[in-house]
Amino acid sequence: RTLVPFSFLGLALYDERTRSVEPFVLEATGAAAPPPTLSSPEQLTYWVLEQNAPLVIPDVAQERRFAEEIAYLRARGTASACCLPLATPQRKVGMLIAGSRDPHVYPEGDVAFLSLVANQVALAIDDAVNFEALQASVRLERQRLRDLNASDALLQALSPALDVRET
Repeated sequence: RTLVPFSFLGLALYDERTRSVEPFVLEATGAAAPPPTLSSPEQLTYWVLEQNAPLVIPDVAQERRFAEEIAYLRARGTASACCLPLATPQRKVGMLIAGSRDPHVYPEGDVAFLSLVANQVALAIDDAVNFEALQASVRLERQRLRDLNASDALLQALSPALDVRET
């Protein structure tokens, strides 16, 4: 907040497999409210990901697109917003959104700084996702090795018996 003012900070993570978005409220002033459900490709997060460029909404009250998200931001008392794509060279990660209770808060310098922050956030999220996938792969390989060892032990136990009835 000392570098860029905000009263709302949110994150929407994009799943390329399902083409769905999961929203999260990272920080907000006022009463807690669950984030809106994001399911339509015509919503803010999808637009920012498709354009792969920041979107500044200088006055939320004047914005006519993205009805669900804008209604949510208005209800949170947000008057202006800066929406930034989260992407790595490998994939689209999601969107970071900062909102302020004052209109016309995000000048070009703040957007440039927040874009740098968004790039780092995207890399961190991508690393976490890749680490989780690696951990799952390691668990699967360990289970396969246990299964292989059990099969090997079974074959060794059965190999001395040449009589099918005895086996």
